[in-house]
Amino acid sequence: MANHRTDMITLKQILRLHLAGKSQRSIERELQIARPTVKKYLGSFAQSSFSLPELLSLPEEDLQELFGNSHKSIPKDRVTHIARLQSLFPAMEKQLSLPGVNKKDLWQQYISQQRDGLKYSQFCYHLQHWQKKQQVSMHFEHKAGDKIFVDFTGQRLFIIDKSSGEQKAVEVFVAILGASQLTYVEAVESQNRQHFISAVENALHFFSGVSQAIVCDNRT
Repeated sequence: MANHRTDMITLKQILRLHLAGKSQRSIERELQIARPTVKKYLGSFAQSSFSLPELLSLPEEDLQELFGNSHKSIPKDRVTHIARLQSLFPAMEKQLSLPGVNKKDLWQQYISQQRDGLKYSQFCYHLQHWQKKQQVSMHFEHKAGDKIFVDFTGQRLFIIDKSSGEQKAVEVFVAILGASQLTYVEAVESQNRQHFISAVENALHFFSGVSQAIVCDNRT
């Protein structure tokens, strides 16, 4: 157990330095550890589907689950758990598209039915790995000012009337320029045509104003 703890402390040190932009050679010198160790952990990180901040926030026992047993064969009961979990992923992915649903909610739902199921870190790992296999991605290049993508977020926010203290639900309209990712957000009363058209007009005025400001600034 002590060796496992030391290994996970070393892993976190490597990840922190990697997050800080240190090269592999710099990490070796600073921590005074062998090159194969650094290479092994950075290689494991590259295949983990987790971001560096996510890994650094995990407890040591979860890191041990992810990185400490790569040299061992996976027990049969664990294979069964993984296979059973993967069969649930299509339905879970649909749930994730619903407003307010996140991975933590899905894991808690899963673990309430599978008391001996996988830990949260492993659940996220296998879900992300499965999602990567399902995704078919295509690279799009957008010309500056060519397209604006608009939609409602689907999840309402609330505003409070200062005079009455009444809480009122509002829709959230979002417009994004394809090339620069410049974003305009507005709270509107509803998704009806009148409010939608008004929000689009406001977005166009906003983008035009920003563009003019940039041009004026470049000329000064």
